[in-house]
Amino acid sequence: MDNRTEYEMGLGSNFQTSVYLNLTQPSQVVGDAIATELAMSISNEWKYKMLDRIDDPIGIALYGEATLSSNEFELEPKLILDKQIDNFLIAVNGTAEIEYGLG
Repeated sequence: MDNRTEYEMGLGSNFQTSVYLNLTQPSQVVGDAIATELAMSISNEWKYKMLDRIDDPIGIALYGEATLSSNEFELEPKLILDKQIDNFLIAVNGTAEIEYGLG
């Protein structure tokens, strides 16, 4: 089970950030019992809208998220392209995920 609690705030008309508290509880069957372990991490997300999908030919946004836990550091950069056409939204997300083990 994964839970994320988010606090989000705008820093201007095109810039926003969020802070997350992540709680993960993986479980596995061990013999006749189910073993669970609670893991906690924090994340910080930044998003900058360069072009608007309605006003410009295409919407473009830059996104980055960093996550830190007791045993891992993760970076997730993303390029978001989207276009609003009447009631339809077309979106493409180019994503990379970089993970570093700690300890």
